[in-house]
Amino acid sequence: MRVGEENPAAPGPRGHELSATGVTVAYERVDVVHDASLTLRPGEVTVLVGPNGSGKSTLLRTLARLQRPRTAALVIDADTDGLAMTPRQFSRHVALLTQGRPTPSGLTVRDVVEFGRYPYRSRWGKADPGGRAAVDRALAMTGVADLAERGA
Repeated sequence: MRVGEENPAAPGPRGHELSATGVTVAYERVDVVHDASLTLRPGEVTVLVGPNGSGKSTLLRTLARLQRPRTAALVIDADTDGLAMTPRQFSRHVALLTQGRPTPSGLTVRDVVEFGRYPYRSRWGKADPGGRAAVDRALAMTGVADLAERGA
């Protein structure tokens, strides 16, 4: 999961803190995540460890607003209600790239990272002005700049 940046093209570490409290998620009527709390901070690596079926992916999908919680509070930077934001606003702060789905053939690592720029494009899909610099910065921050042109 990436906790996004207000100006992703700007140099230096930037980002937003995402805090979730009281997260309960159910499939039909069975709770699979019970009153979880988690804080994701920019520049930090957070690891979720647990057995298969323990709710790790469900929790991450819920934090990315891809799964509807039964109860939850999502707060960005200690003062912004993440659940009250429009999907476009929220997607400029938080993204989730799962490892469960195969990447279509023919894409490079750079192409996959560029998908994260989608919320910054205009309505008609034109490239955003800071996109190239933001992608280069993301590749460098994650230590994969030398893999940018490699097949994903």
